[in-house]
Amino acid sequence: MADENIKKIGLSLRDDLNGLNKHHKFKPANCIDIQTIAQSYGILELGLQKIYAILFGKKISKSQRLTNWENPELTEQQQRYAATDAWASLQIYLQLISEKKLTKKQLDKILLENALEQRELREQQALKNQQTNSTVTDSNL
Repeated sequence: MADENIKKIGLSLRDDLNGLNKHHKFKPANCIDIQTIAQSYGILELGLQKIYAILFGKKISKSQRLTNWENPELTEQQQRYAATDAWASLQIYLQLISEKKLTKKQLDKILLENALEQRELREQQALKNQQTNSTVTDSNL
C-alpha cells in the first residue's frame, strides 16, 4: 500500500486505509479515491452502485454489504462482493479517465441546476405536506 509505483484505486478509501494501518503501520501512496474525482465529471451521486449505474447503465449487487466482515474467514458471497467492489472501482476509474473532465464553468452549472432542482423538490414536498395537513384538519372539523 506504500508503493508509489502501484496505483491503488477504490471508493471512500480513508476508512479502509485507517483500518489497515491499525494492523500494520504504513504511509499510503498513490491511492486514488474515485469519489474525489467523480465530481469533476459532473457525477453528484457518490456511492459505488450509483456511479457505476450512471456510467454503465447497469446495476451491481450490494447484498453482502451488511454482513459480518470481522469474521476470520469470509463467506464465498462476501469474497464475491469484495471482488465485485474492487472490479467495479477499477472499471469506473478507467471510464472516468477516458472521459473529458468538465470545465469549472460546466461543473458549476451542473451544481447550480442540481441545487435548484433540490430546492424545487423540497418546496413541492412542503406544499404537499401542507395540503395533507390541511385535509386532515378539515376532516377533523
